[in-house]
Amino acid sequence: MKYNRAERIIATVAAIGIVASLSISARANDTEPATDSVVDGSPTNVIAPDQPGYAFSSQTVGAGRFEFETSLERDVDGGDYRAWLAPTLLRYGLTDNLEARLASSTYTLYDGQFGTHAAGWNDVNLGVKYHLPSSGQNGAPSIGFLLNAAVPSGSHVFRGSGVRPALAMSAEWSLPQNYSLALAPGLVYDNAGNGRYVGGLFAVALGKDIGQAAHVFVELAAPRIAPRSDGGTSYSFDVGYTYRLAPNTQVDVGANFGLNKQTPDVQMAFGFSQRW
Repeated sequence: MKYNRAERIIATVAAIGIVASLSISARANDTEPATDSVVDGSPTNVIAPDQPGYAFSSQTVGAGRFEFETSLERDVDGGDYRAWLAPTLLRYGLTDNLEARLASSTYTLYDGQFGTHAAGWNDVNLGVKYHLPSSGQNGAPSIGFLLNAAVPSGSHVFRGSGVRPALAMSAEWSLPQNYSLALAPGLVYDNAGNGRYVGGLFAVALGKDIGQAAHVFVELAAPRIAPRSDGGTSYSFDVGYTYRLAPNTQVDVGANFGLNKQTPDVQMAFGFSQRW
């Protein structure tokens, strides 16, 4: 399994990001818990969905709270293929800082080259997210850890090979002038059909709040870091806009633009999130 220079750089930056974020958050451990999070409010305050974008929220939904996130996504990759899918995430708060999660891209309609068509269900992803309760204070980032595993449960044409566990971290900083910075490195134990390998993911996003309800962001992401023999690494430049209709309701729109041949040219999504 050989990685090229760019992939090694991204993996190194991801590792440095994890160590630096944990070091900074550790210095805030002896302060009192903040009443609000750094970016989007506490788990019992304002909804903080993981969509859109790859840099997911560090926040959890809160004890006894249930959150539903879904979107309609359109993928276009030149003349190679076009697809419709509906990524959906269910989140339930086990405690204020721990949640259980079930996610899937649900159903896919795929149109490929030479008139090929496919339709079917995608694999289910099971996981938990933990928000570090002492993080997000005195300029330190708000930290969340996401542990999940994709389970081979979809239709044959879209089913992955074996259980694929992943561990990712989200670090979110509040910046002056209503800006925010999010960093999301991670590792995945994947299987692309040629055997198991350790891959990764990485995203960095710069956002800005507009008034009390709107938020915009730009993002650079490597949602899949893999050896060339296992499909290679994908890179994208992403933009997004979110708007809170109410403290527990959000709508959003996002677009990802592929930066290499391993990434779809354009991915557009319109999303809705609701917390109870």
